[in-house]
Amino acid sequence: MNLRGRTHSLLATTRVANIPSVVCNVWLGAMIHRHFVNPVMDWASLTSLIAAGVCLYVAGNFLNDWMDRGWDRQHRPERALPRGLFTPGNYLTLAVIFAAAGTALAFSTHRLAGATALCILLFIVIYTIWHKRSPWMVIPMGLCRALLPIMGALGMLTVDLNAEILAKIVVVAALAGGALFFYIAGLSLSARGETNPARSTSVKALSLVCFLITALMIFPLSLPLQISGWWWLAPVPYLVWWIVCQTRCRRPISKYVSALLAGIPLIDCITLIPLALWMLTGVDSNAAAQPLAIISLILPPLAVLFALALQRLAPAT
Repeated sequence: MNLRGRTHSLLATTRVANIPSVVCNVWLGAMIHRHFVNPVMDWASLTSLIAAGVCLYVAGNFLNDWMDRGWDRQHRPERALPRGLFTPGNYLTLAVIFAAAGTALAFSTHRLAGATALCILLFIVIYTIWHKRSPWMVIPMGLCRALLPIMGALGMLTVDLNAEILAKIVVVAALAGGALFFYIAGLSLSARGETNPARSTSVKALSLVCFLITALMIFPLSLPLQISGWWWLAPVPYLVWWIVCQTRCRRPISKYVSALLAGIPLIDCITLIPLALWMLTGVDSNAAAQPLAIISLILPPLAVLFALALQRLAPAT
């Protein structure tokens, strides 16, 4: 296998097409922190947190492929380990390196962000060990994604806050993460229903409930954010994309799952749109806030487009 082929295999292992969504999830956390605490963005901490999130995500993918190498020999022989392009030891070593780097980067910003990174690692390990044995493993998988905004918000802390403000940050970041959690659960359950006709009806119904809850998360989010007037716009990008996935991208199953994965950044719009419009039109409006608001509005759709482009280089699943 030449260098180009090995590089493609590594891109497929890292699920490079899903990395833009990780960036957007961490950005969401930083914007939640900014809303309650500091109007000035700490770009150094944000860069470290984004790198931490990406490293943890990549670590999970290498660990997953290392754990599944026996199953992949029968069901996914096109993957790198079944083809013998790399050794299992290579993948395990890379998983440990990326996990250590991600955790260290998170701790470098704030101890609470580091603790959140450790929680993500714990759920990665739980999911990796048991995901082939139980459908309930959609829970730790969803929690891995849900914790990214929390890590992003806590990593931006530069001073010790009073309990009330810290609680608001955690609550909003957890609610935003909850929207991600239900979407990931709905995505996974929907894919399982498509590939297992015997339990298709019940699983699809449960996945539909999860997708609906994702959109409805705007209601509990609107309360602690104390933003009115714009909140109803927030779920629109997500709902439009979900309808596209259910119609034009429904078959084959690989296209359906890839489209749903590409749409993950649009879940962040449920929180980012009210925050951004508040910065542009509300009492929080000022020259320093406007660039951050514009980034918050354009980052999710750009992340989706970037994800779709990267899916042409390597599969998202």
